[in-house]
Amino acid sequence: MTTERFGLVKFRGQEVTVLGEDLKPGDPAPDFVVQTLALNRAVPPCWTRPVRL
Repeated sequence: MTTERFGLVKFRGQEVTVLGEDLKPGDPAPDFVVQTLALNRAVPPCWTRPVRL
């Protein structure tokens, strides 16, 4: 079951829900999907340059 955490992040002044467990430094990154500024979905293999989160 996915953990839902509300209020950790704000987007345009609105609190949004974050899905997933909390990560600690040194934990391996799980598979994830992000949204571009154009609100398109992007997954790591489609990135053309290194990304620092």
